[in-house]
Amino acid sequence: MPLKIYWNRAKYLGIALFYLGIMGLVQSLFILFGQYLILVGSLYVLILIPIGVIIATTYSTMLLYESKMQVQSTKSRRFSQKRNESQFIIEKEVLQPLLIVIAVFVIVFFIGYTFSVELENFLKFIVADLSGAIGALITASVIEKN
Repeated sequence: MPLKIYWNRAKYLGIALFYLGIMGLVQSLFILFGQYLILVGSLYVLILIPIGVIIATTYSTMLLYESKMQVQSTKSRRFSQKRNESQFIIEKEVLQPLLIVIAVFVIVFFIGYTFSVELENFLKFIVADLSGAIGALITASVIEKN
């Protein structure tokens, strides 16, 4: 039976807001990249597209966290031994989905940017940003299924 986390509860609301904030910071770096290095002139492209990407990457991070908690609860049922967990293990459980999504997003973003050489600058940014978000969502879905 799959584990369902209610993200609006007090315990998980902080984790969800943490994921949303970190993804916002990552997107702000890509907004700076788009504005100053790619020279995207449209403010609508620099503001509206990353908001959707922030929501998509946050969702994929939360999906990976739920699947990690599902695997952990299955293992804890099998081995019901008491073990001494440190604070680092808890932080690792929260940070591992975040690092996976950021790595996949960055890799797919730059792959999408390099393959869209014939487009204008703002279209390159749109293609790269959306392909990074789609790549993160696909990776999260594949990992969650396995």
